[in-house]
Amino acid sequence: MDAVKIVVKDLVLTRRYVKKTFVMKAKLKSVSLHIGSLLSNDSMVIAMRGLGKTMQSMDTQLMLTHLKKIIVVFEQQFKMKEKEEESINEDDEDEMNVRCTINRGNISRWRNKAPQANATGGRPNDAKPNLEA
Repeated sequence: MDAVKIVVKDLVLTRRYVKKTFVMKAKLKSVSLHIGSLLSNDSMVIAMRGLGKTMQSMDTQLMLTHLKKIIVVFEQQFKMKEKEEESINEDDEDEMNVRCTINRGNISRWRNKAPQANATGGRPNDAKPNLEA
């Protein structure tokens, strides 16, 4: 019987050790994941530092105030160009209106005139060609 008691105690101890092994394995995996997230956070911090330095150097190289002045000058020139185009378009419209009224006057005068006969007895455009030459 003593042998059976020893085997049972050994079995119980083995089961406890197996259970502890599984628990330790799970804890090690969680620690490993935590370390991985810390490493990725660290690399992100390092990358952000580099980005900050790069942006500072770009800021000094770009001369933003100079670019803003260029943009303001461009906008002023663009507005002036628009005004010139509007005035040119208005002048063209006025000229077209004047031409239309002049042409309408000529058409009405032309319609009121009766075609006159020429020496051959036909209309002015019906002149016969001179074949004597």
